[in-house]
Amino acid sequence: FIYRITGEVILTHQNGNRNQKYFQDGTGAILVDDAAEIITTAYEQYDAITGLTGKLSVYNNMLQLVPEEDPGEAVSSGNIVEPLELTLADMSYEHQAMLVVLREVSIEMPDDHEEFRASYSYTISDGTSEGMLRTPNQAAGLDYFETPIPDTPKDITGVINQFQNDSQLMPRSLTDFSDPATSVSEKIRGDIMLYPNPAMYRFFVENPDDEIKMVRVFTLNGQLVREVSGNGDMLLEIDISGMEAGMYIVQVISGNYVESRKLQISR
Repeated sequence: FIYRITGEVILTHQNGNRNQKYFQDGTGAILVDDAAEIITTAYEQYDAITGLTGKLSVYNNMLQLVPEEDPGEAVSSGNIVEPLELTLADMSYEHQAMLVVLREVSIEMPDDHEEFRASYSYTISDGTSEGMLRTPNQAAGLDYFETPIPDTPKDITGVINQFQNDSQLMPRSLTDFSDPATSVSEKIRGDIMLYPNPAMYRFFVENPDDEIKMVRVFTLNGQLVREVSGNGDMLLEIDISGMEAGMYIVQVISGNYVESRKLQISR
């Protein structure tokens, strides 16, 4: 089958490996694998295009679109795609090809080198669990190849690649490695309660030890669908009556801490 993606999609990353491109919209993200170089129009990161067409394939559990034609000129440029904030414990198959950010990530230094190599898997941790940072092959031509591996925790942005059962983070450039977002460490706390879960038309967020500043609800594809100010409360009710059933990510900002939890809406 040949599929045509309706509406606009935004380019979040491209590199020289098989002319690969990552596109995202409000419903999802996908890797375009274009080894035949069907797409000849030059795009810049965060350009929006329409008419993306191709056949679906799966490589090591990573869903790919193999293009059938060149979509042509971008319809807009300089768009903003806010990375979905996740923990390594949250990362899953549903996030593949998405632009995400992980906070305060430590990279385990290999025994035999101190600079990033192409086609290498680095063990990373963020206080919740361990995962993998994977660099693409040399043909990708990314600017952090052969640069020093950070020896302090970083906020790392990147796209998610799926390899068999593992979801792996792939940074796009040196600018994807940044110092932690705040001077006070944003840590994951286990004392924030979210209930009921699954929920039907409302749920509650409670922090018995600190005030809740903000609660944000995202789809698994990174689209913000709810944002509620806590106004200093320690218990907050969130109305979800207008939202579709499914899985969501709830981000709770409380004191100097950020926590993300999964929420199932069932009806």
